[in-house]
Amino acid sequence: MICHESNTFVDQPIILESFRNDTLMTGPAIRDQFGKSHHEMGGFFAGLEEVGIEPVPLLAARIIPGSVITAETYDQLSSLLFGELESAGDLDGLLVAPHGASVCETALDMDGDWLARLRTQVGSRVPIISTLDAHASLSQKMVDATDAIVAYRTYSAPGPVRSRLESSRSHGTPPSVVKSDRDNRPAIHPW
Repeated sequence: MICHESNTFVDQPIILESFRNDTLMTGPAIRDQFGKSHHEMGGFFAGLEEVGIEPVPLLAARIIPGSVITAETYDQLSSLLFGELESAGDLDGLLVAPHGASVCETALDMDGDWLARLRTQVGSRVPIISTLDAHASLSQKMVDATDAIVAYRTYSAPGPVRSRLESSRSHGTPPSVVKSDRDNRPAIHPW
């Protein structure tokens, strides 16, 4: 997850140290931190464990809200993400949790950008299921890069966890808000 809600009216740029001061971790430490939480990743872990799938946490990078992320920081976060992905080897699928409103100096649709790069890296045979905040800036790039997108229904305490739990189950019968149909055209599905 690279999760950040950008506010382009704030002057102070977001740097890697900003993420370190909130959340920046890789591997098993993610499960230790978020495994039983009300955070979206808590829902990922719970849903996968419920059906007997072993989670392989890659990256948790979060700072919400803030200004625009610097190009250097985005490059550093991308290197971490893709380095962890490479080290993980073959995966059966990816559950990802962008906020849906990240902006960096070189990509106004930063979430769409890293999701597209992720799709290129794993190819079309590995499902990518994403979650988004209810007020995300959904882009065509995000839709094209993923197999399903699940948004929060509410932002009350169970909302994020429930949507994440649904996303972890969505490979079979998707409860998704947005999913590509058989012709790979975006289609809106009600929850």
